[in-house]
Amino acid sequence: MNVLIPFIESRYPVLTDKWHRAMAGLSMGSYQTSLVTLTHPELFGYAGLFSGFLRAIREGDNGHLALLDDKEKFQAAFRVFYRAMGTEDQFFNIFLAEDDLVKEKGVSMLRRTFPGGHDWGVWRRCIHDFLPMLFQE
Repeated sequence: MNVLIPFIESRYPVLTDKWHRAMAGLSMGSYQTSLVTLTHPELFGYAGLFSGFLRAIREGDNGHLALLDDKEKFQAAFRVFYRAMGTEDQFFNIFLAEDDLVKEKGVSMLRRTFPGGHDWGVWRRCIHDFLPMLFQE
């Protein structure tokens, strides 16, 4: 946030408000996406988790999930919060457990599954599905 965003904004003709900024990641990068976007909803209007996680899957701080406790604030913060995973992914049980968390919190996230495992075949489908949703009014 202190290096990459200023670098991009200083070198490219981009719009600089949250509704013109997205972050997505795959596998462990999706956890980073969750951590950054939920901690800084004032900076990001779109988030994409591809074969990934809302929570730390091992030991870690999940304080970033506090935003999920305020349904209205979460819904106002993101136009799209996207979660997707392959149905044969080794971490699919975690994905299902996070479905329960999302339901328990009462927040709305876009959820998709695709045939496949924890691999580029699934991630290509994720990005193909996610990109057209970005920056829509």
